[in-house]
Amino acid sequence: MVTVEKAKLKPEGWEANLTAPATRWRLVYTVSGKDLTAAAKKQKAGSGAYFPISACQKFDETGFENGVFFGPVANLTFKGPWQLDGKVCHFDVNTMYLGLGPWRLPIKLKDQTPLKQMATKEFKALPFFVYSYVGEDIVVARGRSGGVALWGRADADWLATSGAMRVYK
Repeated sequence: MVTVEKAKLKPEGWEANLTAPATRWRLVYTVSGKDLTAAAKKQKAGSGAYFPISACQKFDETGFENGVFFGPVANLTFKGPWQLDGKVCHFDVNTMYLGLGPWRLPIKLKDQTPLKQMATKEFKALPFFVYSYVGEDIVVARGRSGGVALWGRADADWLATSGAMRVYK
């Protein structure tokens, strides 16, 4: 992850990879910003961790949706608009979905405001990812908190086992 960030790759084709039809990204690994900085300086640091819960996200014309999944039993997802500007993806959450078995209950958190219509101060307060790399099968990004995450393209078997297939059809 340190090497990928230092490479300062150009974001050519990244949006197409991120939003390819039926593409879902499963969270694989996370590391805190503090530990990544220490690793970059070749100092002793804690290590990152493989993400222990099935977590998945998607980006498409309907919005950004991110969630955790507990097989076919339950899920919790968050959805809203998103906008990619070069390497920076801003997103907002306006609806939470609580899933239990075959049911999915939407809970409106706030009115949806198109990101381009937000006041500058409001827009700058949004959560974001700064992508270091978006390939066909791997995504590496740093979040607002400074932590870095690695996502892998979710295949059909993983989607079915995790329960994400039910939500991210």
